[in-house]
Parts: sequence; C-alpha cells; structure tokens
Amino acid sequence: LTVDQRFRAYCEAHGLSILRQLQIGTDGPARCSSVFLVLDTDGLVKIFKELKPPTFEQSKDPIAWEDEMCEHLGNLSALPRYYGLVEIDEALSFMRFGVCYGQSLADYITLGNLLARDEACLVVNRIAQALAQLHACNVAYLDVRPENIKLDGSEIHLLDVGDARLLEHPAAEVATHVHDPRYTPPETKLRGVA
Repeated sequence: LTVDQRFRAYCEAHGLSILRQLQIGTDGPARCSSVFLVLDTDGLVKIFKELKPPTFEQSKDPIAWEDEMCEHLGNLSALPRYYGLVEIDEALSFMRFGVCYGQSLADYITLGNLLARDEACLVVNRIAQALAQLHACNVAYLDVRPENIKLDGSEIHLLDVGDARLLEHPAAEVATHVHDPRYTPPETKLRGVA
C-alpha cells in the first residue's frame, strides 16, 4: 500500500476526516511529504504531514528528524503550532500542526499582484523577527522562500522546519542544499558551501 492509502485507512479506522490532500509525497532529490488537511478527533482542523527520514546531511546533526526539531523549538509564534506525532503503522508517522490562515508569500509576488513598498518592508521585518526567534533557539532555518512563508494580516509564519539545523554555537556553519537559486542566502554563495 502507498503512504496515502495507509494514511487514509488509519483516518477511517480512527474517526479522522480528511478534508483534502494538500501535497502528494515524492521521493528522490526533490522529495516532499504527503500533506493532508484533517478534522482531528478533538474537533480541530489540523495539517498532517508525513515524517520523512532525514537526509544523509541531516543525519549528522544531533536533531535530525523534523519532529525532533519541532519539539526542540516548542510553540514559537513564528511557527505553526505543533501537536505531536501520530504513528500510522510501524514504518509511517505523521506530524500534526495547527492551520495557519492567510496566503503564502508566493501568492503575493505573482506578476500584477506585487506588494507596495511599505507592505514589503513590513513583511521583510516580520520575516526577520521570525528568523530571530529560531536563531535565539540556536536553529538555522535554511529554507526561506515564498512558498514557506504564510501571511495573515500582520502575522507571519514560517512553514516547514524539515531543513532546519541545530547550531553548536551562533557562528557555526552547517551543510545545506539549494532549493531555489533565487532565494539562496548570500553566505551560501560567498562561502561556496551548498
């Protein structure tokens, strides 16, 4: 059975209602998790995201799994609320997150729908504040791109800490990969590390 079939069977057996599938999981270099919008048994709508094993680079870190990073960070205001892990079967788990309303920054930067200068400055400031929250926990986010930033009025949430790394100290270097060259941080280019 596929991941999606196993998840659907689990939901049916445990009284969870799948409202829609938000993302289909893939493996390989462009791997991504299966993600569902679900009405949980507590009556709250939540995001259920497949927990993928860490990549080789991540496996060297003390906090290698995304759920461990969510536990380490707690419920920071910069991130969606984390409700813990659900074991679907012995080889499949899903993380549960609160829903962040609004639109992704990617929706705002489409041609013809650009932010005004003052709005753009506010958004950049809020993103910097969100990243500062993670840095205060000795975590480098490493995946700042419009698809991972949710805007809801003046609220900003960073989505997906799957690539985040725990830093030994604030000036530590970490290995990462480039998701999209348009959003690669300058230090990656300057140091030649990707």
